[in-house]
Amino acid sequence: MAGERILVVEDETQVSDLIQRYLEKAGYSVVACLATGDAAVQEAERLRPDLALMDIHLPGKLDGVAAAEWLHERLSIPVVFLTGMADDATLLRSRGAEAFGYVLKPFGPEDLKASIELALNKNTVENELRRFEHWFSAAIKSIADAVITTDASGLITFLNPVAEALTGWPGREALARKLDGLPGARRARAGHDRESDPARHRGRPRDQPAGAGVAAGTE
Repeated sequence: MAGERILVVEDETQVSDLIQRYLEKAGYSVVACLATGDAAVQEAERLRPDLALMDIHLPGKLDGVAAAEWLHERLSIPVVFLTGMADDATLLRSRGAEAFGYVLKPFGPEDLKASIELALNKNTVENELRRFEHWFSAAIKSIADAVITTDASGLITFLNPVAEALTGWPGREALARKLDGLPGARRARAGHDRESDPARHRGRPRDQPAGAGVAAGTE
């Protein structure tokens, strides 16, 4: 990749200048070099970078972790942390911020480039997955059959509106419950199995609709 817009948030001027030189030499566009998390939050919506390089320890109301959480949650901007030494509590918080990578100080140009490329690729894949999940969810919700999905242990992960109506349970209340414990699910599945029996279809006109059933599967 080349030409991606990078926001640098680093309070040490010499380090910030070095990062900018490394990035521009590698073909990236540095949209701004900021010194605080507060400034990053204020400018990010206007700048709309493709990625932010963020020092974990920053002065001001927002440190690097808090600023990274805001950028990712509000603007879906991936963040790669710059760090020297950090205590366990800070590292734990940084994991909660869903960092896309870490660059340990001191670093060289190849370290920066490798971390940025990995983060950008990861962000592209995650965006594609989110788009697919949105499309799949919309498609499942619009079909006429009842659809229930479960995980490998049999816990419900999704019900479409038809399944909700058939079982009498809103999707959110059914999540993480056992399929066999869902009101109406066993009855609906039994009805589906009977309707799937070829013997029950003998003599039925082709245009006569089959009974409602549940299509249950595992994710």
